[in-house]
Amino acid sequence: MDQIAKFVEAFRRLKKKGDCFFYATVTEITGNTCSAKLGDLELTDIKLKATTRDDEDKLILTPKVGSSVILGCNDEDLRDVMIIKVDDPEKIFYKHKDITIDIDGSSGNIVINKGDNGGLINIEKLVDRLNSIEDYVKQFRTKYDSHTHPETGTATSPPLSTGLMNIDPTKSERDPLEDKKVKH
Repeated sequence: MDQIAKFVEAFRRLKKKGDCFFYATVTEITGNTCSAKLGDLELTDIKLKATTRDDEDKLILTPKVGSSVILGCNDEDLRDVMIIKVDDPEKIFYKHKDITIDIDGSSGNIVINKGDNGGLINIEKLVDRLNSIEDYVKQFRTKYDSHTHPETGTATSPPLSTGLMNIDPTKSERDPLEDKKVKH
């Protein structure tokens, strides 16, 4: 009896006792499936999505290669093996209707709803930037309100000196305000 036949027979005996879960070590990830070692036996085409439905909405936990997983099976012939539990996920993907969240542990990136709106705003940096603009406007108003105009009819007038030329507002840039690791 070859290895697979021995395993299938052992699995049938376990399933009759009510235990249909087993531990394995992930060896390869391919799309929405993986391969894993169970002792000396290599299982392939293991589903990452533990469901019988194949619709658009899903939660997929992609384990790291070399990590432990718990596998389960819906049939005795090992045609429908799926991951039930992941010890060390490398990626997490969630989709429900128009909502998607993609977390990549290897790169540290998080993408929400395809990430078309760019990076998430770093609120502290944005508030600091807005405060500096508000300070500039306050200085401008103070200097404007305190300036004097020459009296009409005099031949010579002192130049208007408000100090406004000493204020140099800088243009806001996206980079310091954006967290590029989280895109929404």
